Amino acid sequence: MRGKSRNGQVYFYFLCHGRQVGVCDLPYLHISNVERVVENHYATVQLAEDFCARLRARLDVTRSGATATTNRLRDDLAKQLAKLDAQEDRYLDLVGDPDWHKEKLSAKVRSIREQRARIQERLSQAESPIDGGC
Repeated sequence: MRGKSRNGQVYFYFLCHGRQVGVCDLPYLHISNVERVVENHYATVQLAEDFCARLRARLDVTRSGATATTNRLRDDLAKQLAKLDAQEDRYLDLVGDPDWHKEKLSAKVRSIREQRARIQERLSQAESPIDGGC
């Protein structure tokens, strides 16, 4: 819940629902006190080693799959970049040809460069997001 002190500062607190209906006399609990108690409790909690071992094994499998997928994505994006480079080279070769419309060629080259920028952005983001464990 949210409260306001006499000097106008806002503070937060917990209260038992039973107190609201008259069956509990637990006092209002300031949120910072409750958070500290919860943090202290979680500092004492430890996961069983066999659970951690199973979790690590599953993470390794998942990480391996994610890495393979990322590698395939990177390869595919690299092939797309190579194809765009070849297209751009063909268009640039045509620039000197007086029979080709210069504005159309410029638009095609500009489109290729925009596509390349998008693919390079995707390549920079193509990393395996799975990390850590117990």
